[in-house]
Amino acid sequence: MTKSKGFTLIELMIVVAVIGILLSIAYPSFMEQVRQSRRSDGYAALMQAAAMEERYFTVNNSYSSTLSDIGGASSPEGYYTVSVVVSGGGYTLSAAGSGSQASDTDCTPLVLSHTGVKTPAGCW
Repeated sequence: MTKSKGFTLIELMIVVAVIGILLSIAYPSFMEQVRQSRRSDGYAALMQAAAMEERYFTVNNSYSSTLSDIGGASSPEGYYTVSVVVSGGGYTLSAAGSGSQASDTDCTPLVLSHTGVKTPAGCW
């Protein structure tokens, strides 16, 4: 009797099944971590827009309701779209997820007001 070398079909099927189970557990967790790390792009966009609003205010004595006046409407990496609402002598900046970040429904939109209030609270 000769000893055969290699793997049997059953052994290969078991390995494929184990890899499939591990991927089905790990992939959703990985994608959640990616979404959380991309939130920093939204934070950066809001903080930059807030700084530009304050700079605009020092020159014009009013806040700008047009983002093109203060530098643009998208985040540095492009995962968020920023909008501004000016009312009552203040402003509210909002960063809504775009592209793949739009699926981050727990923390979109990120909102920053002129008083420094940040919502949703658990996302900052």
